[in-house]
Amino acid sequence: MSTLDWTIATGLLIALIVAAVYLGRLNKSVADFILAGRKVRKYLGMSSGTAEGLGLASIAASLQQGMQNGFALIWISIILMCYTVPVFGLIGFGIKRFRATLCMTIPQFLDQRYDPRLRLLVGVILALSGILNMAIFPITSSYFLVAFSGLPEVFTWGAWTFDTVHVCMIALVVLAVLFTFLGGMVTVVVTDYIQATIVVSAMLFVGIMTLTELGPSLIHRTLTDEIGEAAFNPFLRGSYGLTWIVWVFLLTTVNKLAFAPAVQKMASADSPETARKMELLQSIFGMGMRIFLLLIGIGALVSLGGVPAGETAESYFRFAGAIHLRETLPVVLMGLVFAAFLFASLSTDDSYLLAWSAVIVNDIVQPLFKKPFSPKAHIRIMRGFIVLIGLFIIGFGLTYDPQESILDYMYMTGTLIGGIGIAVFMGLYWSKATTAGAVSGIITCAVIPLADLFGKQIVGDRYPLTTQQSGLLALISAVVVLVVVSWLTGRGRVAPGWVDYGVEVKRLDAEEKGAR
Repeated sequence: MSTLDWTIATGLLIALIVAAVYLGRLNKSVADFILAGRKVRKYLGMSSGTAEGLGLASIAASLQQGMQNGFALIWISIILMCYTVPVFGLIGFGIKRFRATLCMTIPQFLDQRYDPRLRLLVGVILALSGILNMAIFPITSSYFLVAFSGLPEVFTWGAWTFDTVHVCMIALVVLAVLFTFLGGMVTVVVTDYIQATIVVSAMLFVGIMTLTELGPSLIHRTLTDEIGEAAFNPFLRGSYGLTWIVWVFLLTTVNKLAFAPAVQKMASADSPETARKMELLQSIFGMGMRIFLLLIGIGALVSLGGVPAGETAESYFRFAGAIHLRETLPVVLMGLVFAAFLFASLSTDDSYLLAWSAVIVNDIVQPLFKKPFSPKAHIRIMRGFIVLIGLFIIGFGLTYDPQESILDYMYMTGTLIGGIGIAVFMGLYWSKATTAGAVSGIITCAVIPLADLFGKQIVGDRYPLTTQQSGLLALISAVVVLVVVSWLTGRGRVAPGWVDYGVEVKRLDAEEKGAR
């Protein structure tokens, strides 16, 4: 990158920090810090949600999948969008009912619906899963940024030699902690809106430029030569396969009400109808951007070719997309896109830091004390855990040895909380779901992915199950266990904590229509 590019990127970062400092003054309460006072409107919420889902690790994962598998994941994404948009975006399945509960966090709802003792268990699993899920983000983003900018692998400062990727990773974590520390959800939502605007604009420009320069005939020929039919058919053995596709469809469904950062923004909406509209817009824009990124990854394969001699496909495709962009973009645009990538990393990390610290404080620490924390103490403790999570992520990044693709790692750690999503959906729609059933399903869905993640770190390729087999087994087993145990323990009776929030949704919708 040229001096002008670095100047542009640095100037935009300073402007964003100034905005964050100013927005931090708007926090007046714990509700402001965690949920922005429940005043988030649909377009602001949609932009913030898009920025959260369009992290740099997700961008790197999409480019990697585009290079490795061609159009295969694009077809899966299109099919998935045809499912999620009507079910969640238009109908608001689960989305509107959860917002009508007025719960700040997922464990709070499970406390109300099942048993207060469940809150601690769920809080621990959510925090563990979420922190493990996001732990890969800064180190992945750092590798991507270093490859994109062309910085050397190491640099010296006086008598010391430093690893550039690790220094970059620490800087990313510090910046994310700073944004979250300053103003909570108010700062996160508004700065995410700014970041989303820059990221989406930059990616659209880069994608159009990449694809128009290559042309469809060259793309088709390269994919056929390098990947074969698997580049166009996701169901083939050499591509994703049916097991992986079913796993992702189930995981996308249950995690709508299990993934704390997304649910926290849903709870920040000013009404159930606004939460539904946010989900609709976010699904369309989020899936659309993912398809666009996969196309850029395909363009990178066409430009760079297949795996060079002496390198493995997994290591080469992880960050080859960054090299392609570095060799393609002109001066000035390089600086703008680097800033966009940096913002993409920060917009995800700050949302996750806030969400997981809120879960730890509200659902693990606070229940251990008889008296509720004062507002100042509550925010102070949350900030302390934000710093601790940041330190853990730095330690993880310094020692992480990847055993799977970026996308598979993200999906597997996301499967850890799949049982929680199943318990939430069942709690909202099935009156006979019991506490014992919920606990059994949640534990079942957490144990199998943990065994996969840590088992592969210990024994590597000798682990008996593939990532997708472990993920699908965990989700199906959790559903079966929850239903069976609920029938055995509840004897077909309505559970004590059951509330039909569908009635409340209808009332709130009627009030909103009358207010227009």
